[in-house]
Amino acid sequence: MIDRSFIEKVCELAKPEIIMVGDRPYSTKSLVSVNDPSPETLEIHTLTGLVDFINGIDSINGKVAMIHVFSPTLVDIVGSIAGNFMKRDHFAQAKHCVPTFRFGQWMALEDFIINLQAGFVPDAMTDAILKVVGNLKDETVTNFADDGRTQAVTAKSGVSMVQKVAVPSPVVLQPFRTFMEIEQPVSSFIFRMKQQGNGQPPACALFEADGKAWELEAMQRIKTWLMKETTGFQVIA
Repeated sequence: MIDRSFIEKVCELAKPEIIMVGDRPYSTKSLVSVNDPSPETLEIHTLTGLVDFINGIDSINGKVAMIHVFSPTLVDIVGSIAGNFMKRDHFAQAKHCVPTFRFGQWMALEDFIINLQAGFVPDAMTDAILKVVGNLKDETVTNFADDGRTQAVTAKSGVSMVQKVAVPSPVVLQPFRTFMEIEQPVSSFIFRMKQQGNGQPPACALFEADGKAWELEAMQRIKTWLMKETTGFQVIA
């Protein structure tokens, strides 16, 4: 009995053939192209570094086709289409790698306070949220109201005074989500709190509420910044 693997090995050694099916050519085997040599993509982490690369390297002058703002966290310097296989060189990429706030996830009260202060441009709205959550402890929360749109907690203030504290929502904030050279886009968020029970302070979360419009705004701001800082290059977003 002939071994099946032996037959398959013989077939692999056979030369590929190009056959026509209708008006389209097909190969009888998978082919791997041998591409022309290309430079290794240089990874950079700031827009400033990307501009320094463009202005300081003469060897790529005349070869850069465009600066491509791929996303709010990735900008790519690409070359013109060239070679038999119509490939583009990718000379350098700027990647924004700073961790962002964990939107849509419930956090313990202490973690939320730390991430709020570290991950957003401080302003009146962040102060308003911190006033609500900054002094909440399990023993100070006496009542928790939620009608689906707004929330409020009744908390003890000081030794004996009891006051009702409104939870702001929606809120307009500026998270650190893109390159620091540009102004961070403003977005709307739904701020929510929920009781944990078992002697635990309430959990907090921020949910995005702008349909990702901030991404388009960030990409346009990156494009505008790059157009001001470079000359002779097409910038697309």
